[in-house]
Amino acid sequence: MQNKMTYLLLISLLWASTALAQVSTKNVVFQINHYLNGAPLVLNTTTSTDLADQQYNLSRAQLYLSQLSLVHNGGEVLHMPEQYLLVNANVSNYIIGELDLGTVEALNFSVGVDEAANHSDPATYSHGHPLALNEPSMHWGWTAGYRFIALEGTLYPGDSGTLTFQYHVVGDDYLTPVTLAVTGAMDANDLVIAIDLDWSAFLQNISIFENPFVHGSGPTIDAIVTNISTETPFTASEIVGIDNIDNTYSLYNYPNPFSENTTIYYNFDGYTDANKLALHINNIHGQTIAVYNNLAATGNVALNTILSPGLYVYTFYNTEKQAIAQRKMEVVR
Repeated sequence: MQNKMTYLLLISLLWASTALAQVSTKNVVFQINHYLNGAPLVLNTTTSTDLADQQYNLSRAQLYLSQLSLVHNGGEVLHMPEQYLLVNANVSNYIIGELDLGTVEALNFSVGVDEAANHSDPATYSHGHPLALNEPSMHWGWTAGYRFIALEGTLYPGDSGTLTFQYHVVGDDYLTPVTLAVTGAMDANDLVIAIDLDWSAFLQNISIFENPFVHGSGPTIDAIVTNISTETPFTASEIVGIDNIDNTYSLYNYPNPFSENTTIYYNFDGYTDANKLALHINNIHGQTIAVYNNLAATGNVALNTILSPGLYVYTFYNTEKQAIAQRKMEVVR
């Protein structure tokens, strides 16, 4: 009996040590890819259609995420109660910071701001905090709190010229939970969790012309919030980090670091999307600096864009808008 108990204790300790070994400190980055009806979203340019089949574009697309948590290591939940994200359609990368994580399995969050923070004073937050005062303002007022979602744009209703519209979602009751099955991919020391966000999903089954200007609540706002659950604007995105890329692929830029000029060399020999690859250059805030389309499977790209000093990320995408390879480069002066 004594030997059996000792054996079980040793097995338990071995299991615990194995599980613990799977946990390591990772710098977590959320990569949010913005779309409008399946096409990469460019504010004031990309168009979609509403319920009445009338075209529109977006000039402003922002929302808050709160109550974030990551499920990892076989069901463990890492809560991040102090983490808030102000998601902007022109920013892709959001640095979460260093977290002790095992294998990531799911991401939980709520669209909007939790009740306690929603009625806090934005002036108490330091500059740069998502809940601090910002421009354009996401804070509606002391009583109502923050705008959970802000959608603004232009409608093109046939022969009627153009019509501007604004939808601002405000109110504690509109806080909406979302769960995504995600994994993430290692990019050097960064764990990148990629999410696709299609902003047109919020406006599904809505005729913009009938109610183009709604702030706060009401049937149109109710429909926008319902669409979070029914139209699934958030989906997990496939991404291949540079540690996971097929080692037959070659991707680098030289010189790196560089002061003025560099050339990106790549070789995806045998890739089926030959002559259809896209290369995106993004700054550390996720803003797209340059895009090169219709690239062959093998070649080089001499950057012809003047870049300010700092870190940049360059990413190759396939025709399904999935990242297939990514590297970092640095501009120094």
